[in-house]
Amino acid sequence: NPGKSGIAHFLEHLMFKATEKIPSGEFSKIVSRLGGQDNAFTGHDATAYFQRVSKDRLAQVMTMEADRMVNL
Repeated sequence: NPGKSGIAHFLEHLMFKATEKIPSGEFSKIVSRLGGQDNAFTGHDATAYFQRVSKDRLAQVMTMEADRMVNL
């Protein structure tokens, strides 16, 4: 609604909190140690999370992504 915004962006930031397997703040550090980059953004009708890694690191990053999508 007009005048009420920020909830989606707040939830975006929560996706970088801890799971039982990955401590808070470590997700991006792990991606970086794997030689990759990650980020997220929120627009008016979508929120996106992405990582850029070499294909030999893809399975590890997808496992991490699945963990945070289910276990935050």
